[in-house]
Amino acid sequence: MEGILDNVSRPNIHDINYVTRTEVRNILATMSNNKAGDSYGLCTEHYKLAGDLYCSLLAVCFNVMFVHGYFGTCYLESFT
Repeated sequence: MEGILDNVSRPNIHDINYVTRTEVRNILATMSNNKAGDSYGLCTEHYKLAGDLYCSLLAVCFNVMFVHGYFGTCYLESFT
């Protein structure tokens, strides 16, 4: 009975669909321009013009959040 719950809280990284740079770039391309900025004053245009390196880093950030199961409070602000 002891070993049954050992792996319950551990995420199975094989079940995660990782985010790619191409997916991030495609999502950014669908976002509307001339909208209000985020809490840091950055607008959609900033993200769109940042380039592939930024898309790669953003994909890595999302993947790290999925693997570790932690999302910072700044990502949850838009839901309140």
